[in-house]
Amino acid sequence: MLALDIGGTKLAAAVVDPDGQLLVADRLDTPQGPGVDAERLWRLLADLADEVLARTGSPELAGVGVGCGGPMAWPEGRVSPLNIPSWRDFPLRDRL
Repeated sequence: MLALDIGGTKLAAAVVDPDGQLLVADRLDTPQGPGVDAERLWRLLADLADEVLARTGSPELAGVGVGCGGPMAWPEGRVSPLNIPSWRDFPLRDRL
């Protein structure tokens, strides 16, 4: 399982096995400021996820679990985290 934590101060990604044991994890600071657009933030998150998956040998995934601030439009999966201004109405579910 790939686990993602998307926040205003950090982006984190991890891979856990079927028993819930942590295999690998990494994190980086969420970039701040006017130059941080939605696509740059998405690319950082996607690269972080790719990195942890590669470090575990790119396992076959059972799914992805995501923690992200809201509000969120359901079932569309569009997020507008209050602490990430560049992600207003961001299509997170479609991107994942």
